[in-house]
Amino acid sequence: MYGSMQSVGHTVDYFVPRTRKLIVFYVMPRINSIPNMVRVYRDGKLHKEQCVPSSTNIVLYYLLWWYHHTMFLFRYFSSTERLVILAGHPVALFGMRIVKLFRQATYAYWIGDYFPPVHWSLIAFEKLKKYYHDRVPLTYYLSDRINRVMNSRVLHTPARRTIMWGVKPPPTRKKAHITNPFRMLFVGVVRPSQGIEDVLGCLRTLPGVHLSILGSCEPKLFSKYQHIIRAYGLEKRIQFPNRFIPNDELVQEAKKCHVGIALYETGTHTATHYTDPGKVKTYIEFGLPVIMTDTSLIAGYIKKYSAGEVVNDPVSIPDALGRIRRDYAKYQAGVAAFARHFTYDRYYQMSFVEFEGV
Repeated sequence: MYGSMQSVGHTVDYFVPRTRKLIVFYVMPRINSIPNMVRVYRDGKLHKEQCVPSSTNIVLYYLLWWYHHTMFLFRYFSSTERLVILAGHPVALFGMRIVKLFRQATYAYWIGDYFPPVHWSLIAFEKLKKYYHDRVPLTYYLSDRINRVMNSRVLHTPARRTIMWGVKPPPTRKKAHITNPFRMLFVGVVRPSQGIEDVLGCLRTLPGVHLSILGSCEPKLFSKYQHIIRAYGLEKRIQFPNRFIPNDELVQEAKKCHVGIALYETGTHTATHYTDPGKVKTYIEFGLPVIMTDTSLIAGYIKKYSAGEVVNDPVSIPDALGRIRRDYAKYQAGVAAFARHFTYDRYYQMSFVEFEGV
């Protein structure tokens, strides 16, 4: 299976104690120039950890990804062992017919995104995903919207069902009285479509509010944001190291924050409309109420449990912040209720039940 260094979804945490042998492949973002890594678990304990090469060159990046994925299957599993390959990208499915000639492998495809056909490359990519989707025996979807796109209707069977990200219960955050500075948090890879520029614009009218941007972006985009920060006079209120932040460091930084920000473009032309953004549930795990745009279906759960505020445009951000600051205890209770619904061990036990029969 594949893992994330920031533990989005906690799938590794779920499977480690439930498998005899678990191989987890961590594929890092191409722009970070960080090697990929494999971890080998046996009977619930970490047995081995090894870095493997990656590349910023797009062709070599995917070639090395596929090569090491295939080598792991033959290196760590014998021809007599039954195994499940839980993939989230077509790269991991290349050559599966050949692999099944030599290994007792059952493929499962967990589709985490859908890209509307706005460019020929995205059209080709979605056709490739559909090709494998129709040939893999177990297929899961990160949202009902992806489920519907792939099947023309929402399926809920053991072999075809929606499985959203699970969460770990957040720590108790006792902040009955919010004192300055009130700090917002953004985590993850920084892209132009994630509303950072809008948030920076809002901060000009919110002198008591700070922002931590904990993630990395392309050099040109980073330079653009630095120029905006200087132009708005926000240098002392913005933390933006522009680097990958390990999870343990991220947890410590999140303790200094009060609200998570997840702003996206809205509309059916965006990929976020169809998926379950990991950023939102990362904030929930930190015990932070969320301010997000009404983009994906997860916004409905934020509203249902009062785990934050859903806004339609950047102009609404100051008012949303004000409501959260005035009744922070209410939103903390909402975060806890949201987390109980998606607690990963219970949620995945009901969702991945088909694996037990492989």
